[in-house]
Amino acid sequence: LDLESSDFDTSIQAIEGSTGELIGADDDGGPGNNSRLFFSAKAGTTYLVRATSETPNQSGDYSLSLASEVAPNQHNIADVTTATLDNTLQLTVTFVEAIAPPSTESANAIFGEIEFDLDQMPDTPAGGDPDELLGVEAFIDLSSEEDFPGTVEIVDNQTNATLGFAPISFTENSFTLDIALSDLLGDDGSLNYRISIANLFQTTDVFPNEGVGQIPQDD
Repeated sequence: LDLESSDFDTSIQAIEGSTGELIGADDDGGPGNNSRLFFSAKAGTTYLVRATSETPNQSGDYSLSLASEVAPNQHNIADVTTATLDNTLQLTVTFVEAIAPPSTESANAIFGEIEFDLDQMPDTPAGGDPDELLGVEAFIDLSSEEDFPGTVEIVDNQTNATLGFAPISFTENSFTLDIALSDLLGDDGSLNYRISIANLFQTTDVFPNEGVGQIPQDD
């Protein structure tokens, strides 16, 4: 909800119609002294919107607008498989629900990171935390597919420099990455990893739930 006025300092409230419960309120969340309120609406529920001034007894012209969007899906990882062949690491992540590439900008779009501990030593690189399970030398930014459809960026965790790009392909409920080991700082194919998957607003799942993933995978 956007409430705008050039005549007064706006204030907006959303109220549950049957109970009178205040769902949310905002004063200056929009540009300047204008109001912008986000809230999750439930189907079949009536809401009242109160448009007023933050300072009592102010009045003038105003505009009230509403924009809605479908809430993004919760993405839950069902399985992760890996294989190394011809100096390429192939990693496939399968989900419980349907997914989509970030570049589609749909409710099913996935975001997040895949972090790699290339030397399998949690206290490196320099400055790493020995109490952490993963010392991250490189990571894949899944969100970068939005800018480079069909590929994702491989990033040096220390310098934030681009190490390379990996092709990514999608099925209805999985994605597969083909990562050249030369783009993982010349790694030998033995490494630890952790996957964090998110929708547009928040992290929805991590893999593994405890510890770290290992490549080659333990039997």
